[in-house]
Amino acid sequence: MQQKQNEVINFDQMGFGHIMIDESHKFKNLMYTTRHNRVAGLNTNKGSQRSKNLLVAIRNLQMAKERDFQATFLSGTPISNSITEVYVLFKYLIPNRMREMNITSFDQWAQVFANKSYEFEPTVSGDYKVRERFRSFKKMKLLSSLYNEISIIVNGTTHQIDRPKMQLDVHTLKPTPAQLAYFERIKEFLQSGDSNLLYGGKEYTEEQKSALSLIALHHMRNASIDPRLLNQELDDPGQAKLRIIASEIHKTYTETNAFKGTQAVFSDLGVPKEHFNIYDELKRILVEEYAIPKEEVVFIHDFKTDRKRLECFKKVNDGSYRVIIGSTEKLGTGTNIQQRLVRIHHVDIPYRPTDIDQRNGRGIRKGNLGAKQHFGNKVIVSFYIVENCTDALMLNNVNIKKNFIEQLTNGTILFNKLDMGPVNDEGSIDYKTLLAVAKNDPLYLEKEELGKQLEELKLERSIFKKNRLEAENNINFYENELLKTGKNIDNLQRDIPLWESVSDKKVYFSMVSGALKLDNRSETLIIGKALQHLLESKRKKVGEHTMVSLLDAELRLRVLDAEEHRLFVKTPNASYSYGSQKIVANPLSIGEYMHNALAKIPKTLRTQTELKDDYSKAIRANKKVLELEFDKLEQLEQMERRLEEINTSLEDKYDVEPEEKEKESNAKASAQEASRPQNISL
Repeated sequence: MQQKQNEVINFDQMGFGHIMIDESHKFKNLMYTTRHNRVAGLNTNKGSQRSKNLLVAIRNLQMAKERDFQATFLSGTPISNSITEVYVLFKYLIPNRMREMNITSFDQWAQVFANKSYEFEPTVSGDYKVRERFRSFKKMKLLSSLYNEISIIVNGTTHQIDRPKMQLDVHTLKPTPAQLAYFERIKEFLQSGDSNLLYGGKEYTEEQKSALSLIALHHMRNASIDPRLLNQELDDPGQAKLRIIASEIHKTYTETNAFKGTQAVFSDLGVPKEHFNIYDELKRILVEEYAIPKEEVVFIHDFKTDRKRLECFKKVNDGSYRVIIGSTEKLGTGTNIQQRLVRIHHVDIPYRPTDIDQRNGRGIRKGNLGAKQHFGNKVIVSFYIVENCTDALMLNNVNIKKNFIEQLTNGTILFNKLDMGPVNDEGSIDYKTLLAVAKNDPLYLEKEELGKQLEELKLERSIFKKNRLEAENNINFYENELLKTGKNIDNLQRDIPLWESVSDKKVYFSMVSGALKLDNRSETLIIGKALQHLLESKRKKVGEHTMVSLLDAELRLRVLDAEEHRLFVKTPNASYSYGSQKIVANPLSIGEYMHNALAKIPKTLRTQTELKDDYSKAIRANKKVLELEFDKLEQLEQMERRLEEINTSLEDKYDVEPEEKEKESNAKASAQEASRPQNISL
């Protein structure tokens, strides 16, 4: 499946009757086309060659058997990251079923099941922006029914599995002054695009700078762990994320010495390299500062072959290796190290929710005897969230994806409409709560949700006000235009008799011939040459010259300089022109100029009349906009009051340290005691 094949025996000749694909999520990058090219969260539409090869193989079997399926997909994460993966599963397995529903493309699938929405999301600069997303879904019962047709779901919710429970452990870390300063520089980079503000000395091209947020995200993610990942010349940041993690590893290491409890540390950033990296630095701290034997701390990257990896897993399981560090790809899938695994540390937060599931699944699985017998049948899962950086952004992105995946694959969809906003907390990580826990108070979750809703309402009110202002400006504009158009119509109507008098070309040329004092029987060519000669005689004289008069109309030549001139017809009511407004070489065109210019009178009258009707309709439509009222003002005010209450509560809780509160309380009590009347004994 991996590469293009060019062998003598083709797939049809090999006689396959059914295909079984383990780890089928690796084949999810199937090509598709879509017009939704600005919607966030969609998977790549280019596809991979191996996915294309698998599709061709499955289609051959389906065509031969004349029915759907003909393949079995096995995966712990069938939908790992994107909404497109659901469509891809349907495309692989039930093309005929989809065709019956008139769904033959991704856009048709999205039209049936998805609603494109606009929402605020935190950006890498700490602000918010509106993004387009497939956030809500419709016809969920149908979607669930289709998904159930192709799947058998086995997980901790549907089946009783003998495995330890997850104990969520969140550490909120204050950034160091150096980190804060660099975060500010990154925000300046987002505004200016000045690469000199960033560590590393890399000059980004203008094309690369079109993705400023991605560059900034890369720098903020790395700097939140250790700025030396970006600039090796920097000093040790001190009590930053890696040292906090090392102290927690040492704490659990000591607590579980009796049964040689093991721990897994995950980081997709800062993998082992020659220069400064997370893996080597974390091991250095553990060995030098906490005296953990260096042979007990290993990197999965050091075990290159399958045989060596199996030896590594064996030593983790028997407790010879107490701490193993790796990436999601190398340590998170197909790794059996659970026998003594009691704690999992997330150095970074990956993009995909299933990456977190895969990481946690190394310990929260059947066969973890260490956790079951010696650690309360639990595995501690630790997140380390640095304030003022991108950790909240990463969690938000993961949460948006995770909601859809859980609500679709749990097999218990009860409603026909589904918003991905609500959090499903059925035995899996609740990422929104994680954001709140990071602030150590559930009020922060309410504050975040309320703040998001409030921003949406404020945007809605802002748009409403903008629409009213635009309506007022439009009314003023169209009323002025209506006045101008009315005057134009009056003038054109007064010139209609003039046009009717000269509309017949024979009459027109006869009148021009008379005006030029030519023989009434002169041919049109002679009339044109005579008029052309007259115009040429005035062509170099700056000023405005009347050349010929027909009734109330005058042919005028305005000479601006030796090169520039304008030819037009003037009446008491308006001016008319035709073509390039130049003296041309063709005498017939010169002879017909006044006729062609005046011929525009009835056409222009019709156009102006239509414009008048359009302007009148536009004025009425904009006046209706002014009649509308913003009907969510009360809701907005209630949200603002509640948000103010939450902020006050949080300020009361966290602005004053407990010791200071106690001193303040004692001081007030002493003052009250001193102010009381004293009982005097004689």
